[in-house]
Parts: sequence; C-alpha cells; structure tokens
Amino acid sequence: GEPVAIHALNSPHWIVVRLALGAAGALPLAIDDLSGASDAASIVADAGCQWLFASAAHAAEMPHRDGLRIVLVDEPDAPDGWHALRAAAPGPLPDLPPDAEALIVATSGTTGAPKLFALTHANLTANLKAVLAQGLIGPGDRMLVPLPMHHVYPFLVGLMTPFAAGATIVLPEAVT
Repeated sequence: GEPVAIHALNSPHWIVVRLALGAAGALPLAIDDLSGASDAASIVADAGCQWLFASAAHAAEMPHRDGLRIVLVDEPDAPDGWHALRAAAPGPLPDLPPDAEALIVATSGTTGAPKLFALTHANLTANLKAVLAQGLIGPGDRMLVPLPMHHVYPFLVGLMTPFAAGATIVLPEAVT
C-alpha cells in the first residue's frame, strides 16, 4: 500500500521493477521519463513516496530530500541498483483484494500541476478482461510497444494484455 515512484525510460528493467512493485503490494507511480527533475520531485513529494526507482540520469538530477531512497533501474548491478533488493529466498506475496488500490497515476497537468489518482485491481482487471475478450492477440503474436508505459493505456494494453495472452512484447530503441 506504500506509494513508490518510477522515473525511467521503458526497458526490460523498468518492466521487472514495475511488476515486482505491484506484486509486492506497493502502489507504483510511473512518472513520464521526459519530466524534468523539479516536476518529478514535486510528483514524488505530493504522493508521499519514500522510494524512487530511477534511471541513473534522473537520480543524478533529483533534488535531495531526507527520507527518499533512490534505487537505480538502468544499472541493476550497481550498489544502489535494484538487484540489491532481491531476496535470497522469495517470501509469500500479499493477498491483494480487488478493491485495493493497484497503482497511482499522475495526470498530464494540462490545467496546472499534475493531479494524482489511484486505480484499483478491479479497475485494471475489468479492462484487461475486456481487451482479452476481443481475441485480438494470442500466444504466437508479437506486439510492438512504442508508447511510454507511465500512461495507463500502454501499460495495460501494451504490456499486461500481451503478458496475459502469452504473447511477446517488443520495445523499440527509439520512436523512429
């Protein structure tokens, strides 16, 4: 139930960190990789995050705040990389009820500063089931995911739907 921010570019490491946070019962808050340090710091503070998983570049630019632990997403083997958090032996994962909050979203801020809201596991599951019911993707398919996964749509449709369908995702190196 603790809010935890992620500020990094789409990557396999981002996906592992994001899914691990969700499975552990944290409330992941994905921040746009293009957000500047002051905007990201404001979002992290507004959500009350004590943890920030960030790219090394974002970590270097993040203003210091007491009580904020920064873990590197793109340098997992570094002393402050996410591999340092792996348990020697996996413990039980929490039982997450459908009405529990699953993630926090920061709106785009088109009418001012970004606003935060939460989606529940039931919200996400209902959308995932509806997309899967269309039968558009299956285990033999590959899906290109060029959109930034800090948005709910590419996270749910571009990542979770292919995973649930047994399909493969492809992350492009760049938009072009």
